[in-house]
Parts: sequence; structure tokens; C-alpha cells
Amino acid sequence: YKDTNNESVVIASRLGLVYGVGKDSFAPEAKITREQMAAILTRFLNSVDVKGDKTKGARFADHEKISPYARESVYELQSLGLMAGYNNNEFKPKTHASREQAVALAQRIHSFIEE
Repeated sequence: YKDTNNESVVIASRLGLVYGVGKDSFAPEAKITREQMAAILTRFLNSVDVKGDKTKGARFADHEKISPYARESVYELQSLGLMAGYNNNEFKPKTHASREQAVALAQRIHSFIEE
């Protein structure tokens, strides 16, 4: 990427976990959205042979707002019980993920993989 040479980003990119935000750009200072986080984490889980059932569960009320690249990931994480929507059945895909959400998700994934 032309906007970062961070070793962790380079490794994650080589492993196919992150793709950046455009031609040769990663946007390291940008906040991550819920749908971006879902896509990255699903790629990670799939790399360690953990797959959810993207057809299981109800569609979110704001399904059409989820970018096509992230839809399967969102529903895969939902089926695994790792990521959910809000009380009004919205996923809010473009909302920036909070630190608390990231920590809670990391803990859930760690526990899930340990089982």
C-alpha cells in the first residue's frame, strides 16, 4: 500500500485478510465500519476452517444498506453468534465500530475458537 508500510497490515494483506480501500490504499487512519470488521473477521475465521451458515437466521431490516462484499460475512458471523444487530433488527453496517464492540467481538471469537 502506498499509504502504510505497517508490518501487521502487510502480513494481513498477504494472508488475504484485508484488501485495503482502493487501488494501493489502505487508509490506516480511517475508522473501521461494522461491515468492514465483519468481512475481515470472517476471512480470518475461514482461514482457520471456521465457517458459519450465511443462510441461517433472519435478514436484518437494513439488509440493503450492507455492501454486497460484506453481506455473506455479516450473516456468517450472525449464524455463529459472534456478531448481532441492534434492538430494532438493524445491523447498521456503515456505523463505525467502537472499541467496546471490537473488544467484545475479539473475546467472543477467542472463546469460540477455544471451544
